[in-house]
Amino acid sequence: MKAHHLYSKGKKGWGIFYRIEDCILYFTMYSVYIRRLEMTVVAFSIMFNHTHSSVLDEIQSKITLFQRQLGVSHAHAYNKEYGRKGQLWHHSYGFSRKVSAKKILSNVVYVFNNCVAGKMNRRAIDNRWTLLAYYNNPHPFSEPIVKERCSKRMRRAIKLVDICFNNDEPLSYAVQRRIFAGLNKVEREQITDYLIVKYNFLDYEALIGLYGSFEKALIAIDSTAGAEYDLDDDTGDHSCYRKMLLLTKQMFPLLSKINVEELSPQQKEQLTKAFYANIAVKPDNIKKFLHL
Repeated sequence: MKAHHLYSKGKKGWGIFYRIEDCILYFTMYSVYIRRLEMTVVAFSIMFNHTHSSVLDEIQSKITLFQRQLGVSHAHAYNKEYGRKGQLWHHSYGFSRKVSAKKILSNVVYVFNNCVAGKMNRRAIDNRWTLLAYYNNPHPFSEPIVKERCSKRMRRAIKLVDICFNNDEPLSYAVQRRIFAGLNKVEREQITDYLIVKYNFLDYEALIGLYGSFEKALIAIDSTAGAEYDLDDDTGDHSCYRKMLLLTKQMFPLLSKINVEELSPQQKEQLTKAFYANIAVKPDNIKKFLHL
């Protein structure tokens, strides 16, 4: 068995995933391209400024094609949404080959545990974007959807997700605005779980094949951090980015979306002072958050 660890990091380590809409765009784009190429994904994670996945595939040319297509399409859509130009990712992609069972298992655990190592969650299964919580559970982070009791807005949102998925299309920012329009907080969580289940590409059976059962996989993930020695990862405390994001929203409540590249030098200076005063944060974290 052979596998590849796929890794993408924002330019200069800059933040990319400020909003849930950013995660949904990347996730659904990843899903569309991975299914078109019929690749097997056994681990996945989205962090503030980088992503990881473990893919069971021996064909390096297919890996390269996948990451090139995803990187170009995602950067184009992201730049258009935020009115920016130029490079988004540090490199188009990075990957390392895993040829032994031990290295594959270690890498799978490592990918899932990025959110734990980054102090985002206590367990990998508690993070929505590892997709672990969606094994045999269509609503791990929301109330169950009862279609007969859904509002008209919710039924419209479900229908729109279904249409895009059936047409093999990712959920663009424009489509997401239509999906979430008019939904209350409970409904927003429900439709998020719904679209993740719809586009979910994680191959649970392949993951179980590596460990013997899903329960044994969770035990392995919970008991060790795993390892990655072949790629330059962005380690450290990522929980500070959540705190910086919350403080930014509090200081600039009229911002419809966080676009740090449109903040003025004076606003960035205000935020920097507020971050130092209220959050245990390092200068490098602030640079990545504010794109300095």
